[in-house]
Amino acid sequence: RRAAARERQTILAATADLRATATTMRGFFLADPNELSLLAYVEQFAAGDDLAKRIMYRLRGGNDRLPERMARALDAPVRLRHVARRIVQNKSSVRITVENTRGRRTEIASDYAIVAVPAPLAAEIQYAPALPAAQRDALARLRYGRATKTLLQFDRHAWRRPGRPRACATDLDIGAVWDSSEEQRGPRGILTLLAGGSASDATKAMLAAEGAERVAGQLGFFGVRRARLIASRSISWEDDRWARGAYAF
Repeated sequence: RRAAARERQTILAATADLRATATTMRGFFLADPNELSLLAYVEQFAAGDDLAKRIMYRLRGGNDRLPERMARALDAPVRLRHVARRIVQNKSSVRITVENTRGRRTEIASDYAIVAVPAPLAAEIQYAPALPAAQRDALARLRYGRATKTLLQFDRHAWRRPGRPRACATDLDIGAVWDSSEEQRGPRGILTLLAGGSASDATKAMLAAEGAERVAGQLGFFGVRRARLIASRSISWEDDRWARGAYAF
């Protein structure tokens, strides 16, 4: 009986640990464990790919330099604040109807069109001829993760101490945390938080109730107690009408 009791305790302990591990993965999959197929976890762990050991790269001067460079290489200027409403295709060309912020529609003629928008937005475009049924079904069914990314700037990077990590995944409502200014000089530092799945909802609730100070208050374990919060910025991708989620899961 005592052996059976110890076995039950071991199973309960392992279950709790496994549950915490699965919850921690919200910051990676941007979905809660009950929203994911178990195959997603099996594939991730079977690959033996340690995310913490990947080499990370950043663009010097900021990520926006990449789309800016691509835009300069185009033959025509990029039309900002225009929405694609309809794509008509024949054997030799396409015609794309776009709408500006004033509701005025114009037509663009081209050799081809590349639709590179999130599935919910792609599904709202009218296509002639219509897309195949399987493709329409895929656009309707594909689910995107909820994700709130919060940047917190502190007057000092108190978390940078020998032996302490500069990035971690957590099962807390704030999600994953990492030092996003480690290549920058100066005393100030920025932490980025990525809350996925239900953690996104929880982070938004914290921000709405008590602001960024409440979120920063969850980072005592990361070593920020001696630092003062001086600026913050947060965005929830599921609330962005032109995204409606982060990436697909």
